[in-house]
Amino acid sequence: MLAATRIATDAAIAVLARYRSHHGLRVRGELVRAWSRFDTDTFGREVVAHLNEDNLYFPVSNLAELHAISSYGGRARIKISGEFTTAEFINGCRTERLTHLWVATDIGKCWRWLREFPQPRFLTIETPLPPWM
Repeated sequence: MLAATRIATDAAIAVLARYRSHHGLRVRGELVRAWSRFDTDTFGREVVAHLNEDNLYFPVSNLAELHAISSYGGRARIKISGEFTTAEFINGCRTERLTHLWVATDIGKCWRWLREFPQPRFLTIETPLPPWM
């Protein structure tokens, strides 16, 4: 499975789709992290849309992935790993589903936008180390 995630061709998607029902968090995590290497729509439809959500953060690195996640009904755990404006994220996200948000990129100086999420439970903010470290 790991080799197929790194090949990143359409043929690999068929192989990876065989693992979409796997219950192991490590396997599901590898699958969802590979999404950005493949065609967003095809990999999303064949693999990501079928992954068990339990304890799994779904990384979104671009607006196409964010819209795809929303079209699958949204997810409770999302990791923002791409460049979005706060308005783009809020407008593209199913805010009623989101309970766990992991912000791994600079999404703005103001955090008031978090009020748009009615069910927040956990917020993880990943900040880069200063250049002098």
